[in-house]
Amino acid sequence: MAAWSVIQHDELATTTSSWSKTGIPTDGTYDHLCLKWSMRTNRSPTKYDEMGLWLNNDTGSNYSYTLLGANSATPVSYNGSSLAMAGYFRVPATASLADTFGSATIWIPNYANSTNYTQMIVSNTWPNNSTTDNEWYLQTHACMWNDTAAVDEIMVHDANSTYDMVQYSSITLYGIKGA
Repeated sequence: MAAWSVIQHDELATTTSSWSKTGIPTDGTYDHLCLKWSMRTNRSPTKYDEMGLWLNNDTGSNYSYTLLGANSATPVSYNGSSLAMAGYFRVPATASLADTFGSATIWIPNYANSTNYTQMIVSNTWPNNSTTDNEWYLQTHACMWNDTAAVDEIMVHDANSTYDMVQYSSITLYGIKGA
């Protein structure tokens, strides 16, 4: 049976530009990491914003992703490589339905493995009470950090490096043992 442990949980009391956790144990304490958030940003005047991740403070062009998304009756897919962050995870912004927060679950299996590149499996939503195209979004990502270093630091930030996560956004990092 898998044991989940909260490594860090934060609910933002004010707006903030980024969230990070350093000193994640890589000594076998956990087998996998799982990051979950409920988030909204103050990007204006748009309906959504995009969040990104840096692992081990790597801001180089060492990330790639493949995405399957839906914001209408027609699904879309994108991919990118040589990116400066993992992500483009959509969250509600100021023009979205008031008081709605987007959610994401980011699974980082075998995060302490120093032989292979680090993989991430992501599910992400930008909710709304509208069925109008481009007023909501569902995403599934496969992301990769093209580095073999064990992950001991995670930073979440606005992909545009301009906007802030708003008050009451919350982020929880879990360590999983035995899964």
